[in-house]
Amino acid sequence: MSDETDEPSDDRADAPAPTGDEDDDVAVSGLDGTDSGPGYEVFAAVRRVLTGDPQRSLAEVAEEAGLPARILEEVFAAMDWAGREAYDERDVRYAKDIARMLDFYPLDIVLRSLGTRYRALSSVVVSDLGTVRDEVVMPALASGGSAEDLGEALGRAAEDILPLVTRNLSEDYRHILLGLLDSDALARGVEGGREIDLAVGFVDVAGYTALSGKIDPSGLDHVLSGFEDLVNTAVTRHDDILLAKFIGDAAMLIASDPIVLTEVLLGLVHDQTHMAEAPRKAGIAHGPVLVRQGDYYGPTANLAARLTDHARAWSLLAAEDLRERLEAHFDVDSIPEAKLRGVGEHRPLRVRPREDD
Repeated sequence: MSDETDEPSDDRADAPAPTGDEDDDVAVSGLDGTDSGPGYEVFAAVRRVLTGDPQRSLAEVAEEAGLPARILEEVFAAMDWAGREAYDERDVRYAKDIARMLDFYPLDIVLRSLGTRYRALSSVVVSDLGTVRDEVVMPALASGGSAEDLGEALGRAAEDILPLVTRNLSEDYRHILLGLLDSDALARGVEGGREIDLAVGFVDVAGYTALSGKIDPSGLDHVLSGFEDLVNTAVTRHDDILLAKFIGDAAMLIASDPIVLTEVLLGLVHDQTHMAEAPRKAGIAHGPVLVRQGDYYGPTANLAARLTDHARAWSLLAAEDLRERLEAHFDVDSIPEAKLRGVGEHRPLRVRPREDD
């Protein structure tokens, strides 16, 4: 992202040094999509244990669940299960749950919800597998362990752990739901229809592209994980702030009150005591927002994103029409007018905490 304020850009981050230990790395083939090598053998063994011996066809699962086969095909396609040749009792239970959901919602809504959840949960599974790879698989293979034996042991452990993870996910979902039900921004979305006035903010890691060229993937993972932890911690302290989503090295935040959102964004970009190796910058705008399927669209969101692009490291830029509201709470000054990509000419406001605060 470019920095085009009246002050020189200073997006440079003190990047974690490259490891320099490339020759000592364990080559774990098969983790990059190939079909040979110890990594492939480990995960293939885990898959065999977890898959079991499925015997049912899709038509048989559909019949047991009381669903037309064509509908179950659409459901499994939404979950990326369409290529499977056989199914088991777990799939029957899943299909029966889908049948219950269809008693409450139309098929298109169910399919959309399933697809969204599948994509979100996939990122969790990828992260967990990465942890297993780094903390278990690679050290075990480096010490001369058998890929086949390791895979079978991991598979048996996964059989015991999966029910625990499933219950935890269920409770996590419930707690997240309860938290969101207290969200003022969410309630406003229900009251105001699909287009309502909201404050939209973005915060991202300044200079992330340059940073990614300087450090190894594990260092980048540390930066992104730390950034996400900072944002999540800041948001959980405020019931009226909604974390809409993470987008790579950026986060989108929503609030009904731009003052509250500004306070949170300032906290994220001005706190250099945490994650100093990953400078943050942010932008905020307020105005009409289209709310659709849990996401937020329109000129207000676009402006907030472009203000974030335009900001320098450790700074927050706000839309010019927020001056009167922000001046009562923060130090505010204008920076030179600039043409922001896709949203035209604007004269952003630089926002800082009050010096006497």
